[in-house]
Amino acid sequence: MDCRWVFAIRRDLGRRRCMADGNGYALNGFSVALGPVQGRNDRARMSSVSHKIVQACLETPTSGLIELAHDWGEAHSPGVCLSGDVQFASLERAPASAYGVESGYFVGDNGEICFVVLCSKHPRLDPTKETLYLAGDFNGWAHAIGKAEWAMRAGTVEGQAAWLWTGPMDRFRGNPWPRFKFVTAQQHWLPVPDEAPNVVRDVQGNINYQVNPDCTGRHVFRFTLHAPLDLSRSWRIAWREGKGDSAILRPTTFFHALASELPLGAIVRNGQTTFRLFAPRASRVELCVCGDLADEKNPHRYELKRRWELGPDEGDEGRWNGIWEVILNQALHGWFYWYHVDGP
Repeated sequence: MDCRWVFAIRRDLGRRRCMADGNGYALNGFSVALGPVQGRNDRARMSSVSHKIVQACLETPTSGLIELAHDWGEAHSPGVCLSGDVQFASLERAPASAYGVESGYFVGDNGEICFVVLCSKHPRLDPTKETLYLAGDFNGWAHAIGKAEWAMRAGTVEGQAAWLWTGPMDRFRGNPWPRFKFVTAQQHWLPVPDEAPNVVRDVQGNINYQVNPDCTGRHVFRFTLHAPLDLSRSWRIAWREGKGDSAILRPTTFFHALASELPLGAIVRNGQTTFRLFAPRASRVELCVCGDLADEKNPHRYELKRRWELGPDEGDEGRWNGIWEVILNQALHGWFYWYHVDGP
């Protein structure tokens, strides 16, 4: 993919923090989303459930999660593989609770369903003072507020503080599948994240979670790799021998945490102009500059290189935080510039 923006170079470009945004690129706070996006509706249109991969997420450069369309009942791991002939170091079923922190529920080994709200996701709520209630199609929604039967208790999930509600799974096997949400005693309904794997919207625009009895947490697998993946490439998780569909492997938390304190843009100092671009998924970046837009079709072209930054620890050989850089031995104040960016 090739992307281009045109800028005029101005002095006094401030020092700004840049952070990754999805598959995007950022320059002094400006970001552009690049790459494919998978929506929830796309999943519903897939006809085959038996070999359906709902999503695949890269949690770190060497590990991630694979979510299937329903619980995996076999003793062995599913026959999935990573594109590019990259071998898994391991592929194991993830704890059901790992699914619960994203979906709001999971089913434990004892067969009971456990509804989950992580305290860290709602820092304004004091778990020692605030009471949360489980509400949904099964208890009249707002009618659950104030009833001890539906009050959630303090606990931990995946080593994190949480509000929990546990009970028999049979209470939540309705047809259609029951929707649910979490609400405070003051009738504040906690928002449902758009990225939740079980989010549903009704015709009035309400957004809720939904209990799927076929997805209890035993449909999620965690993998590890022998070496970090190259983020400048597009990766997919697929079934071996083409038995089912495939899913794009999306970078998640660690990618959004990528950041650099280096000044970005065009920086004119001491007779030189430094160009820096934050593009952690780019495979190649080319700078084009011209003194007049009349020369736009015949600009000067320069390749940017990856800028390695030293870590805080002594002896740290440095790491790449997504910055591309080139330094030109000329003060280019007033010139125009743009980039050609290749990447997934």
